[in-house]
Amino acid sequence: MFEKINKAIINGKCFTEDTEILLYEKPENRISIIYGKNGSGKSTLGEAINFIHSPNDNINKVSLVDFEGN
Repeated sequence: MFEKINKAIINGKCFTEDTEILLYEKPENRISIIYGKNGSGKSTLGEAINFIHSPNDNINKVSLVDFEGN
């Protein structure tokens, strides 16, 4: 499943609006490094991916989008 993911759209915590996060520019790229300042949403991205399996009150919405836009 994860090998087809291109980006995530997240709404929750520090992302008060639907926010698109590009994870991979090309299908052959399979490693992403997430870095940023404190409070920039790194942990929220992790919680959003976990939300797919275990919904919680911190995240409102998560969409994983493949390279074809699905």
